[in-house]
Amino acid sequence: EQTIVSNNMIRRAMSRNVSSINSYGRVSTFGTIALTPFCLSVFYCYGFSIGFLMATAFILLFSVYTTWKYHHELWKINPLDGDMLTMGRIVSRLHERYSNWLRIALPMFVCWFVWMVAECYVNRESLQLLQYFVPGSFVGGAVGFFVGNKRRQKIVKQAADLLEQIKALQSGMEK
Repeated sequence: EQTIVSNNMIRRAMSRNVSSINSYGRVSTFGTIALTPFCLSVFYCYGFSIGFLMATAFILLFSVYTTWKYHHELWKINPLDGDMLTMGRIVSRLHERYSNWLRIALPMFVCWFVWMVAECYVNRESLQLLQYFVPGSFVGGAVGFFVGNKRRQKIVKQAADLLEQIKALQSGMEK
């Protein structure tokens, strides 16, 4: 009976971690989808090039796709009664992808931001772009990076915790 209680406690803890990770994935996916038209319309109103608008749309939709790709398998699993081997494989992949995400996101963001600043200089007849939009975008980008990276680190930690909990369950099942 002690093993059953411990297994149930571990599964409930796993359920909380999975729920938190899934919640972030859904909010991130739907938030990015909702903000994409707004971002594109702001850049369009400021006279940014069609190429920049297309690149921005691609980056935002790429982010939606990768978030969905990272999370969609985990959205289907119930840790309270799911297969631990399958869950371990899914969580391990999620952990690896989030651990390596900065290798993709940081260079992509830096290139995009440099292009955005160049677009502002091309449209420099609007002094407002240079004086307010670029510094504001830099601060917003820095805050967004800080918050996003904190969230990424939390997901990596939660995924590592889940992997430990799965190992604990599997070792309990072998006894």
